Amino acid sequence: MTTAPIDSLPYLDQPPTAEERAAVEKLIIRELKKGGSLKKRGLHPSLEAVDPLKLSTVLQQEITRLEEGVDSLDGIDTNKYTSFDFDSEDESVKKSTLEKAYIALAHTQARQNNLDFLLAFGKNQWLISNDELEQYSKALDHEINRTNAATEELNKSRKLEQTAISEKLLYLQSRREQIVSSLAAIKRACEELEQQIAKNRGES
Repeated sequence: MTTAPIDSLPYLDQPPTAEERAAVEKLIIRELKKGGSLKKRGLHPSLEAVDPLKLSTVLQQEITRLEEGVDSLDGIDTNKYTSFDFDSEDESVKKSTLEKAYIALAHTQARQNNLDFLLAFGKNQWLISNDELEQYSKALDHEINRTNAATEELNKSRKLEQTAISEKLLYLQSRREQIVSSLAAIKRACEELEQQIAKNRGES
């Protein structure tokens, strides 16, 4: 039979008092102050160094905008690609309208090609991907249930073990108190005996 040390007996020990909890919190705060801030202490030696985060100018501007609470952007203005003015006599307007038309045509053709590819090749792939995701989700659920069951079983076994030895612990504690009390009585009797011996010697 093997034994393992246990730091605590949560099913037998009494909950800490307010004074004990306050004393522990003071110790924790003192240790934290002694260690300094995380920046001063640095990462744990077993952890790999983390490269500083490098943000692009655009992303940094977006983060700054969100921090300042500026309203979000409205997105792409689709009117610039859908409103055509073919009746204008201005050559620059006609040129701009023609460019918009080319862009809209290219976009429409790209969407049509994507839809054709999706109908030809994407349907089965989509179903396969969904099935793979479903199987992965089931595997995760199974692992979660297995872990929860193992945790519950471990807690039950710990409770049964601690409950089973509770009577023995109480007996040992009572026996220890009796032995300590007996030792104190023996020590007191020895001191009285020594005093009596010293007194008798002094009288003689």
